[in-house]
Amino acid sequence: MINTDSIKQLFFRYFSKDQFEDKVFDYMANMILEDEPENESDLNALIGDYLTDQLKYDEERIIEICKDLLEEMVKLGLKCARKAIIAEKLNKTVKLSDIKVGSENTITSLNFDPNIFVFEKPKDLIELQGLNLIIKHKDKSEALMKHLENIAKSKEGLPELLMHHSRDESHKVDIIVPSFTISIAGKTLMEDSPLKINFGRRYVLIGRNGIGKTTLLNHIARKEIDGIPKHLQILHVEQEVVATDNILLDEVLNCDIERRNLLNENIEISEFFKNEENLKNKEKTEIFTKRLVEVAKRLQEIDADSAEAKAIEILRGLGFNQPDLKKPTKQFSGGWRMRISLAKALFVQPDILLLDEPTNHLDMNAVMWLEDYLNSWPYTLIVVSHARDFINNIATDIIYFTNLKLYYYKGTYDDFEKSRAERNKLQSKQKKSQEKKLDHMQAFIDKFRANAKRASLVQSRIKAVNRIEIIEEILEDPSCIFVFPVPEKLNPPVLRLDNVDLGYEKTKPIVSKINFNVDMQSRIAVVGPNGAGKTTLLKCLNNELQALNGMVYRHSKLKLAMFTQHHIDQLDLDLSPLEQLQSAYTDMGSDIIRAHLASFGITGNMALRPNYQLSGGQKTRVALAWLVLQNPHIILMDEPTNHLDIDAVNALALALNSYTGGICIVSHDQHFVESVCTSIYVVKDGKCLQFKGNFQDYKKHIRLNL
Repeated sequence: MINTDSIKQLFFRYFSKDQFEDKVFDYMANMILEDEPENESDLNALIGDYLTDQLKYDEERIIEICKDLLEEMVKLGLKCARKAIIAEKLNKTVKLSDIKVGSENTITSLNFDPNIFVFEKPKDLIELQGLNLIIKHKDKSEALMKHLENIAKSKEGLPELLMHHSRDESHKVDIIVPSFTISIAGKTLMEDSPLKINFGRRYVLIGRNGIGKTTLLNHIARKEIDGIPKHLQILHVEQEVVATDNILLDEVLNCDIERRNLLNENIEISEFFKNEENLKNKEKTEIFTKRLVEVAKRLQEIDADSAEAKAIEILRGLGFNQPDLKKPTKQFSGGWRMRISLAKALFVQPDILLLDEPTNHLDMNAVMWLEDYLNSWPYTLIVVSHARDFINNIATDIIYFTNLKLYYYKGTYDDFEKSRAERNKLQSKQKKSQEKKLDHMQAFIDKFRANAKRASLVQSRIKAVNRIEIIEEILEDPSCIFVFPVPEKLNPPVLRLDNVDLGYEKTKPIVSKINFNVDMQSRIAVVGPNGAGKTTLLKCLNNELQALNGMVYRHSKLKLAMFTQHHIDQLDLDLSPLEQLQSAYTDMGSDIIRAHLASFGITGNMALRPNYQLSGGQKTRVALAWLVLQNPHIILMDEPTNHLDIDAVNALALALNSYTGGICIVSHDQHFVESVCTSIYVVKDGKCLQFKGNFQDYKKHIRLNL
């Protein structure tokens, strides 16, 4: 059986335990399991740099070791997905100069990985440095721009956010697709998986970062999966509204085109009747009178009078105040324009609403309002979320995306955990029982295969073995463990604000009279409405913003590290994670950096791909790995759990609990805050005050004011 321990035992045949640290053996084994090599060249690319850097082996020796290792791992059960290329004699002479790249006669390699690089120009230089694939180009941003253009094109085909009033019973349908497959750029994301969506259920789709959850939602929204009825209205909320001069309230109301057109027509008819000269034309007057009645009737049928109140209720619930309703959308930041997209989708009420991490841009007030609103949602809902409490509060079903398949569970996330544990336990028991039975039958076959008297019995056993449907082995995602370094101890005071005013204009402080202390024992959560000044406080602590008034004390040896919501502010999207960290820490070897990245779930070829090819959660992991390499005394974090999958959130919480430095976190993730923080500060109404109680008490306090 192939697993971490069995691979390590193979390593010990070729390397002594003192040649590598134990964590390096673990890292190489896990990397092989996650990114299974298909030949010795793939295995070479995964572990070869360790052999060259650490052991100084030459190329020939490395290839020899990789070949032997791969043969042994195949015997243990390693599956090589694609067949090796076999050289064959050509029927006729082929001139390479006559072959056009991209034609049907082009010679290609089955082992080419399209995700490693996206450069088209022949001048691109591919250099093997050690055995890490590093792409050098005069202007790598060209590839990034092409990537962004492809993303924009992929979104062009998504349906508009438009209200559909004429819905009959045909829209209340279940979607049952027995099997479907999704492949992107030659990579299979989903294979022969069933799709089951029952009308009126609230599904939460979960799975590890980068597995393809957003891609799945895109395929559902575009109805690219055979079996999804074409007449259904499916909306996927994944991008912010375009910044325009449109007034916020009108931006939402204009989704109801029929209502807008009827109201405009009503105004035009009313203007006709105001002109006495028009009334002399009896034929026109009769036509307009009849049409006026029809318009009024239709406006009543679509409940046009309540539309504005409904739009205002949604916008206010998502955190917009009364003056905001009259502002043009271009005056709102990206996060707020994302809320506008969400508001429009909620207003439209499609047959199937697809939401991708809807709580990422919301404060706790808006999250709690959204939970209540979705719990009364009359249609079908599919949400990608990794916020455990949010999932528990809205889900009727969990869809678990793993190993190229979708698995369906009834109930909340807590119910899912219990059911999955029970299912895995039962399946493991059945697997062991089946293996025992098969071993017994195989032993009989092997023992009496050459015995003529028992030939019929042997044949009977062979047929029985072939008829048995093999129970699949339970394949769990590799456990995610984040490792934070141990900083030098500093005696308090370490970082303190005394009577501090913060803001960007001397006469208009955002938060006043702040008294705030962070030392190496601090575990502080900062909460409050968006725009109240939470991020402003973190910027002051990080010395990015000077106090307007008051005193800020910093220990002379203090090292701070700050994680922000916006990865683009921290990462060069043209660089790979390995290059990103190498550029900052030039004295560290690639093997050390790759092992460090692996401790944050960035393993194998993922460490070599440009950052722009990573998912949001994977970028978060890279940013966290970069952050802790600074070995800070205090870590400041602004919504660190956004985009992380549930296992990664748990790993981050465990790492922070083991971390011996100070922590100050802005977060609305209840489970995360309760797991890590011991004190809560609320930033609201120009003040920053400590809250007396836990996070559950704080939620109760908010609910009283909703």
